[in-house]
Amino acid sequence: MIAEIFDNEIKGRLRSSQDKSGLSSDLSLNDLAPIFTKMRLPLPEDGVNISRTNEGGYNLMLNRYSAVLRIYPNSKDSDDEGKRLAHLYHPDVLPAIGLIQSEGFAMELIGGKPHSQDSEFKRLLVSKRIERDTGFWERPLVYNFADVEGKPKNLDVVGEHKIENYEKYGQRSLIQKMFGQKSLLDKLLDESKPYESLQQSFYEAWTDEISFDDFWKEMEAAKASGLLSDGWNDSPFSMSVPYKGDIIALADAYEVRLKVFHGEPVTGPQHINHM
Repeated sequence: MIAEIFDNEIKGRLRSSQDKSGLSSDLSLNDLAPIFTKMRLPLPEDGVNISRTNEGGYNLMLNRYSAVLRIYPNSKDSDDEGKRLAHLYHPDVLPAIGLIQSEGFAMELIGGKPHSQDSEFKRLLVSKRIERDTGFWERPLVYNFADVEGKPKNLDVVGEHKIENYEKYGQRSLIQKMFGQKSLLDKLLDESKPYESLQQSFYEAWTDEISFDDFWKEMEAAKASGLLSDGWNDSPFSMSVPYKGDIIALADAYEVRLKVFHGEPVTGPQHINHM
């Protein structure tokens, strides 16, 4: 299932998280409070329990749901090549569970997975395939890759690329047709199948057909089943990341805020099922 929800209830462009001046008239993280209210999540505090990202957005690590809520501007002011900051649709990239496009920013919910421990060469091959098909390139850093059934998949799903590149996704070469090989679109849809129920529930929660409380219960069940994993808490790599901070500490701090939000006792370690 591939679905983007367009919602312009909050108008304006999101101020880059890298802009520390505070002088911009663009939207701040606090201006997005209605979104968090709708999603039944407490508003995070910049630098306290949500991390900044290189593209000028934010990552909110959700320990109890084994997911990452990513919010980012959907364009760059200096862009003059028709490129956009957007989710990368590719079979080697984890699919979004929910993706909201607003006037000047985007928000997506991505399920967590264990970190891949494959070699740099294997990660490089994944990055090269993504570059070939989307035009987007990023260094294959270890903490940006998940292990999905023994294969490395890219976790860092936001990049500056041309949307027009997707026009070829449904096409197959003569050789592919002769040997019955799938198109990129078919492969992309196959990768999304394990998440279709969660994707449908997110859509229904956003459109008020079900409550977000019910959606989050489904996310917890997906974590319990092993479909989702808060891989950052069990990572073999350092989670103190340049430009992002200490990911585990930030996630723990938000879990405290989430417990207070739900009226739960705040005691002991905050990561859930941390080994």
